[in-house]
Amino acid sequence: MQFDPHRGSATLIPLFEPKSVALVGAGPEFARYGGRVFHFLQAFGFQGPVWPVNPRYTEIRGTPCYPSLKDLPGRPDHVGIVVATDRILPVLQDCADLGVKAVTVFTAGFAETGNADAIALQDRLVDFVRGHGIRLLGPNCNGIINWQNRLSMGASATVLEETGRAGTIGIVSQSGGLGQVNVMWRALRAGLGISYQASCGNEADVDVIDVADFLVDDPGTKVVLMAIEGIKSGERLRAVAEKAARAKKPIVMLKLGRSEGGRRAAASHTGSMTGADDVHDAALAQMGILRVDDAQHLVHAAMLFQQGRALTADGVASVAVSGGCLALLADQADRFGLRFPDYAPETQKTLSGIVPSFLSVANPTDLSVEVLGQKDGLKRVLAAVAEDPGVGILMPTITMTPKRDLDVYLAATRESRKPAALIWSGGCSDAPYAETETLLEGVPVYRDVDTGLRAAGLLVRHAAFLRQLATRQAPRRPSDVDRAAAQQVLAATRGPVLTERESKQVLAAYGLGITRESLATRVTEAVEQFRALGGPVAMKIESPDIAHKSDIGGVRLDVASEDAVVEAFATILADCSRAMPKAVLNGVLMQQMVPPGVDLILGAVTDPTYGPVIALGAGGIFAEFLGKPVLRLPPLATEDASAMIDALPNRKMLDGVRGLPAADVAGLVDAVVRFSWLVADLAGAISEIDVNPLIAGPGGSVAADALIVRKTS
Repeated sequence: MQFDPHRGSATLIPLFEPKSVALVGAGPEFARYGGRVFHFLQAFGFQGPVWPVNPRYTEIRGTPCYPSLKDLPGRPDHVGIVVATDRILPVLQDCADLGVKAVTVFTAGFAETGNADAIALQDRLVDFVRGHGIRLLGPNCNGIINWQNRLSMGASATVLEETGRAGTIGIVSQSGGLGQVNVMWRALRAGLGISYQASCGNEADVDVIDVADFLVDDPGTKVVLMAIEGIKSGERLRAVAEKAARAKKPIVMLKLGRSEGGRRAAASHTGSMTGADDVHDAALAQMGILRVDDAQHLVHAAMLFQQGRALTADGVASVAVSGGCLALLADQADRFGLRFPDYAPETQKTLSGIVPSFLSVANPTDLSVEVLGQKDGLKRVLAAVAEDPGVGILMPTITMTPKRDLDVYLAATRESRKPAALIWSGGCSDAPYAETETLLEGVPVYRDVDTGLRAAGLLVRHAAFLRQLATRQAPRRPSDVDRAAAQQVLAATRGPVLTERESKQVLAAYGLGITRESLATRVTEAVEQFRALGGPVAMKIESPDIAHKSDIGGVRLDVASEDAVVEAFATILADCSRAMPKAVLNGVLMQQMVPPGVDLILGAVTDPTYGPVIALGAGGIFAEFLGKPVLRLPPLATEDASAMIDALPNRKMLDGVRGLPAADVAGLVDAVVRFSWLVADLAGAISEIDVNPLIAGPGGSVAADALIVRKTS
C-alpha cells in the first residue's frame, strides 16, 4: 500500500484533540441544528475557547459571537460548519487562510442525495481540503465526541447521560444514531467508559478506517468498536487490523448488509459461489477483526474485553446451584467455539472436599445449596476453579441469590487475574439491585447464557488469532514461479476469456500441475494425438466464447478408442455449433485423463472492497451444491493454505475413502500457496480464475480444467 501523506492518525489530532474550536452557523435556538451543536459544546464542559460564528448575532448564550472566522481573537484548531451547501466552500477558504487543520461539516445535501450536482460539490470540497492539508469529517455527519477532554462537536444528547464517563472504549460509525445511541449510549448505560466516538457521515475525506487507525494508535483506547455500513478500502482496513494485532487491541465490528440478495454475475463457478457477505466474513476473520450481528453484541464484547486481562487458557468454567442452568451452558458452548474442560487433578481434589459427595466434580460445577451453607464454601470453590490451569475464563451462573452470596461472586470475579464475568438470570432476593446488563462494581454482568458465552467466544477467538499471528511465517513467493511467462500468455490472448489451454499455461508458469494436452483442428489430428497420449482421453471444445463447456455438450470423458475419438470429434463440434452458432470454435482439445482423486475447485474473484479473493471448495460439475468454499485474501503462507484445506467440507476424502487412495495433502498445500501468489501477482490483469476440477491424488494435484477471465478496464 502506497503512503498517503494526507492520511495517518496524526492528521486527526486537531479533529479529536483541539485546543480551541469554532462553530460557523451557531445560534441561540436549540430547535435549530447550529443551536444544538453549540449547546452541547458548552454543556459538555470543554475547557478550551469555544467561538460561535454567525453575522446575525453579537453574543449567544452569554458568549461573544463573531461575524466570520477571520474576526476571531485566535486561530481555532477545529471548526464545525452548519451553513447552507453553497456557503461551505467560502468558509473552507477562510479556514485555509487561517491555517485550520480540521473541520466537521454537519450540513446535508451532498452525495447522499444521489444528485449529480450535489456529488460534484462534495468532490470539490474534497479537492479543496486535500489541496490545503485540512481533514474534513462529513458532510452529513453527527460529529465527534472526546470524553477525555469533554469535547462534543455534535448534536447528540447522549453526552449528557448521567452514567457517562471517560474510559478505554473507542467507537466509530458512519451513522450518528447507530453509533451514538445504539452503541455508545447503551455502552454508557452498561457502565463502560468511552475514549472517543466519531460518526463519519458521507466520508468525503475522513472515513471509518481513518478513525479506527486513530483509535488503535491512541494509548488510552484499549478496545475499538465499529458499527458500519460500508468499507471503502479493504487494503487500508487490513493495514489497520495488522497494527491493532501488534498492539493486542481487539477490533469488534458490526458490518451491516448481511441481507444482500444478489450474487455477482460471473463466468466462473467461483464467482457464482462467492457472495459479497461471505467475503466480508472471511476477510475480517483473516484480519483478526471480530464480526458480530447486532449493536448490543458490540457492547457485550466490550464489557469483557475492557478488563484487559490476559487469556492463559481457552477453557471456560462455571459454577451454579441450578443443574438446568449448567446443562444450558454446556449445550450452548459449541455455538460460540467454547469448551468446559475437565478440571486438573489438584482442582478436583480441592473441590471434592467442599462439594457434597452425591455430586460429581465436573465443569460446569453443580454446587448444591449445601455448599452455600458452608463457611466460606462458595469462596473456596470459586478460588479453586479460578486457579485451575485449564480455565481461562471464569463465568459463575446465578439465578436468585441473597446479597451475601452475590458479594462473594462479585469479589471473586472482580479480583480474578483471568477474564471473569457473571451470568445472572435472576435477581437479588434480599436487597435492591438493578437487574440489567451492566458492569456491577466493575464486574461484567450478562442477563442470559447466550450473551455471556458469545462475549467469551469472541475473547477466545481473538486470543487464538494473536497466538497464531505470533508463530505464523510471512507468505513467501516460491522461487521458481515465472511471472513474466504468465504475463506473456495474458498479453497474447484475445478477448476477455482465456481458453482452457491458455489458462493452464498461466497456471504452469506458477508451477501448478496441469494435464498433457494438445489442440486438434481436424479429426485426423485428434486420432494422432489420441495415440500419442496413449490411453483414454478427455475431449473438450476449445472456444474463447464458451466458458462452461459441459453445459452444451462440449466435453467427452474416457474416450477409449480411435473410432470413439472420430465420433466424439464430430459430435462435439456439431453440438456446440448448434448451441452457440456465433461462437468461434478453435477445435477440440485432446487431453490425458487424470487418475481418480478428490475433485476440488480452486478459484479467485475480484471483490470490490478487498480485491482478489481465493476460494477453495468441493469441485467438479456439482461444485455449487457441495457447500460453500473456504475464502482467503492472497498471498498465503503455508499455514494459511493448510487451514483452508482443513476447513473443506469434504476434507476427510483427502485421507482416502470408498476405495480412493489418500491424496498428497502437502502437494495440495503447495499448489494452493502457488495459486495464491499467481492471484496476488496478476491481480491487475485477472478478474476471475476457475480451476475446476483440481484433482488431488496420491501423485499430486492436477488442474483438469481451468478458466481465466481478464480484466477489461
